[in-house]
Amino acid sequence: MKNTAKIYLFLAILFLASSFKSFTQEKVDDLKMIVENKEKAFIDEGEFIRVNFMISGLYSGHSVKPYVEQALLIPEIKKLNISNIVDQNGQRRGYVLLKKDSYLSALSTTLNILKVKEIDVDNKITDIAGYIEMCK
Repeated sequence: MKNTAKIYLFLAILFLASSFKSFTQEKVDDLKMIVENKEKAFIDEGEFIRVNFMISGLYSGHSVKPYVEQALLIPEIKKLNISNIVDQNGQRRGYVLLKKDSYLSALSTTLNILKVKEIDVDNKITDIAGYIEMCK
């Protein structure tokens, strides 16, 4: 009977430990930018270009504040906004407002700040350099 209780206790601890690890684990180094429609992703706003996107891999417990603060240190980046999507854990909607005369290099910088590893453009996967080349 003691051995059975020990086994159950061990299994309970193992279950709790694995649940806690998966609950707190953040996949911030596997971020993917999703561009559902390349033509609608870029919006001319006078002096600025607004780039709309979705980010996959940023879970609700992960703060985007450090990314935003770092991005706003770059003179070509006017604003970076990333917000949660209700009922879509791990996906967030965002946009970045970039100075028009240098928006492609500023977009590349933004994606590097966010540590985006791949970009899904109309269901085709590419990296940051490939995406910037597509946008030229």
